[in-house]
Amino acid sequence: MYEDRLCALYPQAGLISPVEDRSEAIALLEKLAGFLNDVFSRRDQITPNHRIHRRVSVLNILKLLPKSNCGQCGHASCMAFAASLSLQETVPEKCPHIQSPLREEAFYPVYDADGILVSTVAININTSKTVAHQKGTEKTTETVSTPFSAMDSKTANMSLPTPLSSRELEVLCVLAEGASNNEIARMLNISPHTVKSHVIHVFNKLGVNDRTQAAVWAARHHLI
Repeated sequence: MYEDRLCALYPQAGLISPVEDRSEAIALLEKLAGFLNDVFSRRDQITPNHRIHRRVSVLNILKLLPKSNCGQCGHASCMAFAASLSLQETVPEKCPHIQSPLREEAFYPVYDADGILVSTVAININTSKTVAHQKGTEKTTETVSTPFSAMDSKTANMSLPTPLSSRELEVLCVLAEGASNNEIARMLNISPHTVKSHVIHVFNKLGVNDRTQAAVWAARHHLI
């Protein structure tokens, strides 16, 4: 998307919709080409972000907000802020009324000797200590997984007639977060066909029929 328009580029042609006339389409394509050329010229200075972001609905985000339209976030209303946050045009910290998240997760890229992304490593983190240190406070509260949680998930897996493999557990964890097969494939650096095979194996081993049931199993056993 570019300026709220559908854009498509091909080696010798481009498509933009909707437009008023041919001249507007040409002007927008020239502007887009200039933007892309600028990005290409600065490619060595740009650090890629390999994290996959899944858009959250505006209504779900609105549930987190006070609905007072106080304007402290810089937006005219809570609905406008929710829409901006859904599009990742702002950050939750802009609203002083949003509570701290229950869990935070960082995705780190793993590269091979040629600098090619081969996988990612997800680590549960807690930034409260870092933020408190930056503000000069004494706050050091940390939320970490308890040994019981880890043991519970391991025990639950081993109690299955056929335990999930480590790769199947990875697929299940990402699947339970709402990722599609294509998103899982990109995140784990495997083909969508392989993901589909893993998902089928996960369903069979858990005795479930769909992704929602698999996600519920993962949540109950502290995998997510």
